[in-house]
Amino acid sequence: MKSHDGVMACYLLKDVLDELHALDDARRTRTEWSDATWTRADKDRWQALLGARSAAHHMSEHVAAIESGKDERVLWIDTIPPVQNEKQRKLYHALLAGNPALPDLDHALALLRAAI
Repeated sequence: MKSHDGVMACYLLKDVLDELHALDDARRTRTEWSDATWTRADKDRWQALLGARSAAHHMSEHVAAIESGKDERVLWIDTIPPVQNEKQRKLYHALLAGNPALPDLDHALALLRAAI
């Protein structure tokens, strides 16, 4: 992967996280859909993704990086700066930090498909 591709991947990930935030607003403020069937683990992972979005959006931080080597996977960075919602930051560190990003996004998409 070229360096430029890695930067673009991080910007695209930020866009995806912004869309998840918009969908969460539709759930919380407009009750357009419900997470009532989700497990506690699903809800925690969702909050962790929203914490990543807050760091990326409000602090202009990249929340992922490209792992160099054979796979060149997109990984969540190990730490994000404090965000307004401390629970989201803690969940990010507990559930996402250092792990591949795409499985978490695939899981979120599956949850949304089932809920909407």
